Amino acid sequence: MLQAGTTTRHRPGFPNPVRDAILIISCALPVCLAAADTVWQWTDASGQVTFSDTPPPQAELVAHELFLEYQAPGPASGLRPGEREALLEMERRQAIRQRELQAARQRNDRKLAAQRDACRAARERLQQTRDREQRKLHSAYLGKHCW
Repeated sequence: MLQAGTTTRHRPGFPNPVRDAILIISCALPVCLAAADTVWQWTDASGQVTFSDTPPPQAELVAHELFLEYQAPGPASGLRPGEREALLEMERRQAIRQRELQAARQRNDRKLAAQRDACRAARERLQQTRDREQRKLHSAYLGKHCW
């Protein structure tokens, strides 16, 4: 219960966007669910084919059950004449870019493998070397390139 002088987040008489959205969705949901239950098709006296969600005005009705299968549009469906070529060119460029990226990754992997091998060899040389100056050189190389 509110006391005198306190305020609420949404005062009565003012719009409440959350409440309004819930109200709209709850009113529209039954309409959406019932919208596509039955589709009626008939041909009138002039030969015009009519589709409707209400039955035709004729008294004699013949029921046919239709199974509509959804087909996803193809990659080039609905394109204007020059757009198909542009799409193919974009796909070609994307494939080239993917090949270039893959080649760059492979080069980088080979470079890292060579660096790991060089560091492993430098560590082995450091362990085998007894000369103080040589140990300093190997240690400096390891400090600069491997650690």
